[in-house]
Amino acid sequence: MIPYVSPGGNNTFRLESFPHQLLVGTSGGVFLLENRGGSTDWTISGRWLSECHVHAILIEPSSGMLFAGTTEGDVLFSGDEGDNWTQIISGLPPIAKRKHHLYLRRLRGEQCIYSSAQSHILKQWH
Repeated sequence: MIPYVSPGGNNTFRLESFPHQLLVGTSGGVFLLENRGGSTDWTISGRWLSECHVHAILIEPSSGMLFAGTTEGDVLFSGDEGDNWTQIISGLPPIAKRKHHLYLRRLRGEQCIYSSAQSHILKQWH
């Protein structure tokens, strides 16, 4: 599993070994960082959604699907490791610099993603 960090996401992981990749949500999109030597040197090996301020990232662990929540109130999805992205939730109020959280939960046997801002659940997708 690739750990991921973002201003509005889950940033706590329990890993069995040193990660060689890290996904980071920023005001300039999503970056994939790699570290092949176990040192403090990381290199950018991928960048997606450069036109978006990504405030939350989520990876569905069994399939590797990627989700990105933006400060513009959109949630985007990639099922091919970030090569292509599809907007799956739109029309939420822009959240500026407030928190945008993404949660993944199983509901009635299906994985659902919840997008919330300012402590209110706004949309779900499954």
